[in-house]
Amino acid sequence: MKNILSCTVILILIAMLGACFDSKQAPDISHAVTFKHKGSKTGKDEQNTLFETASNAEHQYQQTFYMDVVSVYCGEDICKVDPVRLHWNAIGFYSHFSLKNGVELEKSFGDDFTEHDYKKLNLILKNKNSALASLHKEELVREIPSGNAIDALSGATVTILKDDYVDGAIWTCFTLWHFANGEVSNIIRNITGDAMTVKTLNLLLKSNDFNKQQFAIEQLQRKKVFDETSVNNILNLVANPLTFNPKKAKASIYPTIINFVNTLPNKQYFKTINQLISIHQPDLSVRALLSLTASSKPAPNYYYEALSNELPNMKSYQEIDLFLTLVNTELVNNELNNKFKTKIKSKIAQSAPIYSKALLTNISELLSHQRFSIA
Repeated sequence: MKNILSCTVILILIAMLGACFDSKQAPDISHAVTFKHKGSKTGKDEQNTLFETASNAEHQYQQTFYMDVVSVYCGEDICKVDPVRLHWNAIGFYSHFSLKNGVELEKSFGDDFTEHDYKKLNLILKNKNSALASLHKEELVREIPSGNAIDALSGATVTILKDDYVDGAIWTCFTLWHFANGEVSNIIRNITGDAMTVKTLNLLLKSNDFNKQQFAIEQLQRKKVFDETSVNNILNLVANPLTFNPKKAKASIYPTIINFVNTLPNKQYFKTINQLISIHQPDLSVRALLSLTASSKPAPNYYYEALSNELPNMKSYQEIDLFLTLVNTELVNNELNNKFKTKIKSKIAQSAPIYSKALLTNISELLSHQRFSIA
């Protein structure tokens, strides 16, 4: 009897421990998502369920996502379609894929993927800069004499490296790549961003990881967070020579920062553009000056006079050329504006003059610039 009671107590304790353990493992969160896929034959939006894994981590950046998708949108509906589970990290970067037991992906002519093919497919899906991004589904089917079609590139005009697809499985690579790197990736980024506080996003800005920094800037912009601390943290990304890599920043952080700055309120926009130019990184300065060129925001009075103080530190011909073009454009617009106001006899004060003695002095000093092309 004692043995039976002891066993019963042990079983109850095990059950209680199991219940406690399970209580810490929250169920995966499901998100109904709608997105476009470049390979879809209908052209309509796709609908699916994206799952967010439970995480007990202190920061939301530790969670992951997965979604079950079809392995291939087949051009001629003759392909074997299998379920594939794609996995992403918290900021929408594809991580890996998984298959159910017994499921094998198939190439043309009924050949199964080899172990080498699976490894190559995983590398293909991780490459966000793949040529698959620019291909259209109409370019993936090639007619053969029998009148049928095979899973191959359509012609010599299509330029794509063999590293970007598994031979005989271009449709599968194309389909899965656009699932892994298309709109679903941005949906994941926004789900994670919504769960993060401004404080957490600012911590990511200091992470020394370009991917995390870019994500943080995008989310701060999406949330319209324009406080001084956040803006200064973004500027510090490119102003600190100890952590700054101009070559990498040119491709990733520069465009993201300019997009953020373009959405700032007028006064803050012009102040921040000035700060970017004063960092004296030519590629960044050019982007900032191009932003001014494209902007419809009215510049403060004597703004270009203040900006001209940076002329001696500008290192490239393009920076100087853009600045002079901006000043001339503003001069013409200013004169037209004043003529219009005079014509209609408006009581509104005329616009402040663009040229000033200080501005002309700074420009004239370019005549003695050590680079002949600038002088």
